[in-house]
Amino acid sequence: MNLLKSNIKKNYPKLEAIYISPPFRELKKFEFEKYEKKIRDFSPNMLFVFLGCPKQEKWAYKNSALPGLKLNLGAAIDFY
Repeated sequence: MNLLKSNIKKNYPKLEAIYISPPFRELKKFEFEKYEKKIRDFSPNMLFVFLGCPKQEKWAYKNSALPGLKLNLGAAIDFY
């Protein structure tokens, strides 16, 4: 995650972003609510989802009410 943040800041210095790296398991209700609040408070135009297929597609569908266009990019983050 730190390498991702530094690459993005270097290449897109004006980009405003938040980074959420949930645990590799189903979220507990309070965890989901915490992440949901963080996303709603930030109110992004785009929401990049890197959870792998089909988990990211299910997540984007389930959370379609969250603000921002959901872009499911999977392993693309590994190449960036």
